[in-house]
Amino acid sequence: MREISYKEQTVKSGNPLARFAHRTRMTMAIDLVTKLCANCGTVVDFGAGPRLFLHTLGEARI
Repeated sequence: MREISYKEQTVKSGNPLARFAHRTRMTMAIDLVTKLCANCGTVVDFGAGPRLFLHTLGEARI
């Protein structure tokens, strides 16, 4: 059985619903962290995978 990467299942998925669901979750999470955690605060991403969440959060905080 072929192992499918996290990125292929979400961000780069051929399924538009999977991509939409991932973008929606990412947007909600970024908004939540931005509201509740100061810019100088520390964010730990357990199960970070390709580190997309932390990268996106960093971009949002610039």
